[in-house]
Amino acid sequence: MEIKIQGIVGHEKETEFLNEVFRRGRIPHGFIFHGQKNAGKRYIASLFAKSVLCHDYGAIVNGAAVDKNSAVPLYSCGKCPSCASSERRTNPNFLIIEPVSGIIKLDSVNRLKSILALKPSFKTRRFVVIDDAPLMNKSAMNALLKILEEPPEDVCFILIASNINGLLPTIISRCSLLRFGGISGDALINAVKERRANGEDYNFEEDSLMVFSRIANGSFSDFERLLEGGYQGLRKYLINDILTPLFLHRKGVLEYFSLSDEFGRMIKEFHGRPSGAAEMLLLILRDIYIYFVTGRGELLYNSDILEEIRKFINEPGVTSAGLLGMIDKTVNYMDKMEYNLNKTIVTDSYFSGLLSSLKPA
Repeated sequence: MEIKIQGIVGHEKETEFLNEVFRRGRIPHGFIFHGQKNAGKRYIASLFAKSVLCHDYGAIVNGAAVDKNSAVPLYSCGKCPSCASSERRTNPNFLIIEPVSGIIKLDSVNRLKSILALKPSFKTRRFVVIDDAPLMNKSAMNALLKILEEPPEDVCFILIASNINGLLPTIISRCSLLRFGGISGDALINAVKERRANGEDYNFEEDSLMVFSRIANGSFSDFERLLEGGYQGLRKYLINDILTPLFLHRKGVLEYFSLSDEFGRMIKEFHGRPSGAAEMLLLILRDIYIYFVTGRGELLYNSDILEEIRKFINEPGVTSAGLLGMIDKTVNYMDKMEYNLNKTIVTDSYFSGLLSSLKPA
């Protein structure tokens, strides 16, 4: 019987490794799940922990009739006390540490140490998932290192990191590394088709799914957000009310005030997050630049709006240097919006910069 973690799209090699580690009873004291951001590392870490702790599963693997050399399905029933308390985040054997205001402080690790010093109410493994582990400050990392040097019995730490360079080398040396790449576009699309076949309402054309799979860049959570978050409506708004006036109807440098105001109204109507709208605008500007330079529509994320992109690049005053300048200004705008600055002034300056990147029509 094949071991399979349920509910995971892609990551066959990673889950196969976890299956084998579990089957052989070789779960280490420390894992580092690292690789592409939003690739599902935390989800798989949590599901792995919940599956090992599941009472139904424990009854199966501890049964005398089980052949220890055979594979047993790994799963989380979602109903037993362990699974139910894990979902509520009240399971004392499944702990999650997360950053607060972008940092994990020493207090969090000290509280963890106190909890682990207590013996569990019944003999079982315990799991500690540390999300965005590189965001631990120096004191927190040193405290965690001391725990890993003499780890409590039957405790498995799973550190989540997009880049392991932010972790102490001594922490890395005490953990098993499992790297996660992005999920293929085909796997993302097939997962949606499977859900649609099971009755879920995903009414998107094949072309739209292809566009979303490219933009998601290997992340199923981002792919789902694109399906559910009104991407096409926001993109249409950006093209009609921001990019068309910017490229086709340039009337003078002071037009940036009206563009800035329109961008603010658009943000309120759709996402409410300037960074979300700017990320989408950045993708479209990237496609305009790529098509301007190469003329190859198959390289575009937004390949279904090729006609609009052609209109933009055929306008007088559009140059490769100007398009690169617009991309650079968008990246800088996104960075500035993360700080407590006057967002209206920052947005005015941003659209003034975009207009200055285009020669007068």
